[in-house]
Amino acid sequence: MDNINIFLKYFSRVLVLLLIFPLCDVARGVAARWMGDDTAERSGRLTLNPISHLDPIGSILILLIGFGWTKPMPINYRNMRDPRKGVLLTSVAAPAALLISGLVCNLISNLLLCLDSVYNSATFNIGLCVYILLGFISRISVCLAVLFLLPIPPMDGFYILKHFAGDKFERWYYSNQQNINIVALIILILLFTLPSQINPLDYLINFVDGLLGRVFSWIPAVRWK
Repeated sequence: MDNINIFLKYFSRVLVLLLIFPLCDVARGVAARWMGDDTAERSGRLTLNPISHLDPIGSILILLIGFGWTKPMPINYRNMRDPRKGVLLTSVAAPAALLISGLVCNLISNLLLCLDSVYNSATFNIGLCVYILLGFISRISVCLAVLFLLPIPPMDGFYILKHFAGDKFERWYYSNQQNINIVALIILILLFTLPSQINPLDYLINFVDGLLGRVFSWIPAVRWK
């Protein structure tokens, strides 16, 4: 059983590479296109074909540790009707796609729990394997969404913060950009190396994961009431 769990864990990361990452990039590109910039579309990036999106190093890391990245999405904010709003929408797009992915996986998982072969199974079967696989994908999606929403550069959350903080904050950032980026790198390294017992990122991921887990938890509860 442990071998099957390990296989499903790494297989879920392959599916994230092939399905979830392209979805995130397309979400960014569609948001940019909606705001008037067709750079991603002209670059052939508005496609769910993973070959168009995957970065070699980011892909290897997602397979090894569950965190990685894709090729930078070509976006030209100067082409947008409202560049400031465009930065906000394109920054929100990928984390939103990841959270939706987590919700969909959670919904299907709870529907599977309505099956006796999954809910009461003591041995592996197809339904139980799919249930475990969806749990892994949901967890990775939530982890990536929380990471992307961190309010430090170069994460999406920083650009969302910059949008709402106003011009004064933006001028302060650009005048201290190098030092801020160094501090941000140190913070990211600490978040990836601190033990989970004292890691605030782990607590935040578990909190968001728990919230998503409760959205559809009533489905099997009603079934087995």
